[in-house]
Parts: sequence; C-alpha cells; structure tokens
Amino acid sequence: MQFALRLGALAAAGAMCLAASGSDAAEIWSVQDGQTSLLFNTELMNELGLTVTGVEETPTGAVVLMDPDAPAWHFQMTPASDFSFEVEKGAFHATGPLSGHLAHLGTFSIRNNATGEVFAFRDFDVVPATQQTAIGPTTIFQLSEVGAAPLFDLVHGGIVYDRDSETMRVIGFDIQINSEFAQRLGRPELDGQFIGAGETMANVLWTDGAYAGENPGPNPEGTCDFRDVALGILSDISYINRDGVYPTGVVGLAMATTSCNLGNCDVEWHAPMQEDHPGIAMHLYRETAGVLEQIGVSDIKHGFFALSSSQCTPCQNPSNGSFLGVGCSDTYGVGNNSDRNWLAPRDEWQAYPGTWTCNGSHFSGGQNDCVRRHGSSGHGPTDHRLQVTDAELDIAGNYFFEGLYVVRGDQNRINNYGWRPCTFNRSGNSYNFSDGSGYPVIEGPKILTWGDMQSWGEFPGNGQIIVSSKVTSMPGNLWAYEYAILNFDSDIDVQSFSVPVGTSTISNIGFHDPNLNDLDSWDATVADGKITWTTTANVITYGEMYNFRFTSDAEPADGVADATGTGPGSPVISVDARIPGFDPASVGELAGAAGLQLRNAPNPLSASTTISFQLSETAETSLDIYDASGRQVRSLVSGDLAAGTHSFEWNGTRADGVKVPSGVYYYRLRAGQLQDVRSLRVLN
Repeated sequence: MQFALRLGALAAAGAMCLAASGSDAAEIWSVQDGQTSLLFNTELMNELGLTVTGVEETPTGAVVLMDPDAPAWHFQMTPASDFSFEVEKGAFHATGPLSGHLAHLGTFSIRNNATGEVFAFRDFDVVPATQQTAIGPTTIFQLSEVGAAPLFDLVHGGIVYDRDSETMRVIGFDIQINSEFAQRLGRPELDGQFIGAGETMANVLWTDGAYAGENPGPNPEGTCDFRDVALGILSDISYINRDGVYPTGVVGLAMATTSCNLGNCDVEWHAPMQEDHPGIAMHLYRETAGVLEQIGVSDIKHGFFALSSSQCTPCQNPSNGSFLGVGCSDTYGVGNNSDRNWLAPRDEWQAYPGTWTCNGSHFSGGQNDCVRRHGSSGHGPTDHRLQVTDAELDIAGNYFFEGLYVVRGDQNRINNYGWRPCTFNRSGNSYNFSDGSGYPVIEGPKILTWGDMQSWGEFPGNGQIIVSSKVTSMPGNLWAYEYAILNFDSDIDVQSFSVPVGTSTISNIGFHDPNLNDLDSWDATVADGKITWTTTANVITYGEMYNFRFTSDAEPADGVADATGTGPGSPVISVDARIPGFDPASVGELAGAAGLQLRNAPNPLSASTTISFQLSETAETSLDIYDASGRQVRSLVSGDLAAGTHSFEWNGTRADGVKVPSGVYYYRLRAGQLQDVRSLRVLN
C-alpha cells in the first residue's frame, strides 16, 4: 500500500533551495507518538468493486480535524516511529528535508469484489520519498504494509506544525489507488482513482538544530499594497458519488486546488464562523462541434486553514494556518473540496468584494447569528458538490475543468481563475477521470480561449462580465451565431441579453445553462430589429456561463450586444460582438458606437500600445484604462476633442508611473452619448 502525500512542488529552483537548507539552518523536530485516520469513501469504493473489510483500529483519541461524509478508522503510531522535519520561523519548513518513518499498529483489508482477492494490511509504515512530476520533483510519503509493495498514494495534504502544543498534523490528504495496485486489481484504469481522505496527528519533540525564530504573524496594516491570491495548481478532478442511476442520474465531482499568494500582503484565512477567509468554486465545460458550454458548477467551498507550502514561489512568511503568507501556497485536496462541512451556497458570497456573511448563513442554519449549527449531515449525495448530469457527460467532445478562488479585496482577479483539459471513462455508474501528468494550469477563465471575439463589460463599481461570440458558416447561405456570457465577478446578475439582427430571418433559437432544471430556460423574443432573451429567476451569477444561439441569413459583422443586470435601474452593459450584418441606420446610437472604430496595437503589449479612434463631430471625450477587477488605473483623455482621428499611447503604467502587473486590462472610450470598450493584455 502506498501513501503518497504532496508537500510542495520542488521545481529546479525549489530543489536547489532544499539542498542548501541543511539541518544547521533550522530546528529539527521528531515524532514521538500519534495516529493516522483513514476516511474511506466506502460508497464510492463499492461502485468501483472494492470493499473495506477486517478493520481493527488502534485509536489514541486524537481529534480529527476533517469530518467528511465517510467513516473514519484510526491507527496508532508505534515507538519505532522516527520521522523528523525542519521548522523555521516557528512553522514547518516546506522545502526542508524529511527523514525517518511513521510506524503504525492496526489492520484493514481491501477486497476485490470481482475476483474475491483480499489485500490485507497488518501494521504499516509511512516513509517520505520523491516523486517526479511535470514541474519537477515533489516530496511524497509512501505507506505500505511492512515489507510489501506500496499500493496507495495519499496526496494533496500538508504538514502543519504548532509550537505551543508541540504537535504536527498532516491535514486533508487524498487516498488514491496507485499504478501498482491498479495492475494487481486487473483495473489499470483505476490508476490515480480517488477513494477517500484522511489526516495524521502526532506529538513532536525538538531533537536537533539551531533555534530558527518565532512565527512573525501577518504583516501589519499599512505595510502592504497588493493582494493577489492566484489559482496556482489545479489537478485530479474526481468522481465522488451520484444521485440516481446511469443514464438519468446526477454525478457529484470535486478537484484539488492550490492557492498561491503572489502579492505582498498576507491574506487572512480563518475558519467559519469567522468571516475573513476565501471561497473556492469548481466548474466543468464541454466543447462539442466548436461550441463551448459550461455543464456543471459547484457551490462554494469555504477555506478554513492555510498551509505554508512553497509550491509556486518560496514561502516568505509561514503561518499557523490563520493567514496565507506572502509567497506561500495552500492545497485543498479532492476530499477536502468535496467535504460538506465546508461547502455552502454560492449566493451567500459577495463576489466583487470577495466577502461572506455568517449571519443567517447555511452554516448557522439560517438563524440571525454566527453560531455554527450545520455540518456534513442532512445532504443528498451530490448536494453542493460540482454537479453534472449523465446526459451531459454522454455527449462526445473535449472536456475542461476550472477552479475559481473568491478572495476579499483581491487586486488581480484574472489569475483567480484557471483551467485544464480532462478525459474520463465510465464503468457502470462511476466515472474515472484523467487530467494527464503534472500540474500545468492555464490562467484565466476558459471562455477567454473560445470564440471569434471576446469582450469585457463592467457594471460600474460592481464587477465585470465577459461575452464571447462565434459565427459559423452553414449550407444554404446561413450563419450560426453562438454567444457565451460569463459573469466574471459581479454581484449584479445578468437577467437579459440582446443582439441586433435588423431585418434578417432568424431561426433555430437556442439556450443552454449549467443547472439541473430543464424548465427554467430563458424566454426569447424577436422584435424591433433585435433578438432578446430574458429571465425572472434563472440569472447568471458569478462564475456561471450561459449560452445563447440562433441561425440567421445575414453575414456576420462587427457590432454591439447588450446585457442587462439585476437591481435598481436594471443597468445595461454594451459589449463588442459579432452580429448579423444590417442597415446601420436601424440601430441609431449602437451604429455610432461601432463607428468610433476604437482599436489598439500592438496587443498584447510589453512596452507600449497605441489606442486610436475616430470622432464624427466635436465631443466631450474620456479614454480610461481599467484592470481586470474594474479599478481605473490610468486616464489618458478627459475633455473636448474635435472631429477626426485621434491616437494616444499607453506605456502600461499607472498614473504614478509604476508598471502594472501582467494580465488582462480594458480601455473605455466615451464620446458624447457614445461609448465603446475593448480588452487588451499586458505582458511584462
């Protein structure tokens, strides 16, 4: 049996750091006693044809931090354990050397139901080792019955050290079948299959090394100016369980996510019912015949404890779990991200400020206080998890999974999103997913890679949306128009979408959303030279992407579409889009906006870019640059401009001359009653 625990990805620079560390630069702490708790997802294992049997526990009474929906079994460490690790600044040194092993007492067996073969584990050892990944070597643990080959990997956990209590925890690891066990089961497709979670709790003692300082705590107010938590690693999308049977059921999924603090501010990371912590959303997409659709969304996984790993950049300020220090990373595994103790409705979060309110929340049982009353009990099999129907998974295509971090006051929100491709196969009622080797995550929401044109729009002071449009030529001089709208980070939900179509003939009107209700499609009407979809309840909330489509007999042209938000005044965002060509006189002001001929080159920019536009008459004009969170970073023009062509250079700096970070930005032109918005990318 193999127990592999990823503690921190050590790419080339990280490996050099480990080699240079040495025991003379840090305290050495060793395990004295403790226990490991294994929380097998027995329901999932039964679907996979595996059964946990013959469990003989040897518990010590240590408290298990995790409390998922699966039964937990506890196994005591023996005095033979001599596992040791480094401590620096009062915290576990994520890139320091590990040595020794953890010996355990106790018995459990795994039975292959198809063959009747039983794999028994009578006492086991946990030892550190090294595993090669696409981004470099990674420190792991291997657990095996004494003298036998390892059969499981336990991944995505993290070591946490507490000086006051002299304890060490390995929190939230995932149990995965490794390639050796998959072959012995005669099921090679189960290599990497998630089957449970767990944690280790141990008492430790300082045994060697020089004093390496105390934990300094979070940086004081006013000592930092840039909050940036990125989704740095995304992996291991996994089947958890289902509601109903194939092919008419609903599947519950989860994935492993790693956040990385790339800013210069430590970020508070408290457990509910304290309010200052991040949330994690999970999404699934499918692209079929050139059409990208979001087919599954989760509720929000509440962050509750920050590790101090160095999986993205060197961890500069390790913590006791109450904040994510500058440079540090924090991983939540599949078991953690599927744990209903920490999953709750996403409508409780305010996406634009990145905040959550405990009063009246799901965790408080809806009562007007911040007392936690609700945990993992009382849920259906897939409640709150990433839900997708069998019917959606039955459609052939390319699949992608996406993660999103919601963080209070984050100033670079484009890297809160990230995605990767995945494949899967089905066996009976269960699915086995694969995302390839390594951890490369593609920054930004998936929608930015799809379509002929992507446009950003802002609800002033309340976040942004992205509209992507694509037009495909069809037989018979027809064109298929496809639009996808992602609510990027706005608490103003989208409730209407309108596309000018002039006098063209419209057919095959369609709609798609990721929810499980087939009866809440948006109503579509064609009138007054446009097609409009509307809803009264099924609005597009942050992180959700909806599709709108139709066929027209008019060739495509550049134009403007409108998205209407909820709330007072029903605010409207006008965005660039590919639309059916028609007589410009039929759309009045929108034709004028298109006539501004707003553009920039080069795009992306590294040194500077020139933004140009055309005015048909003298007008009061403003040209402003905004970052991906909707904050103005530079004003280029403010005042009256004469009719004619105008050009202005932007060198990628703020008003104070400081270079802006790499990422997506947008520029907005207002000229009299007209306005236009375009996006650009900065590469530093």
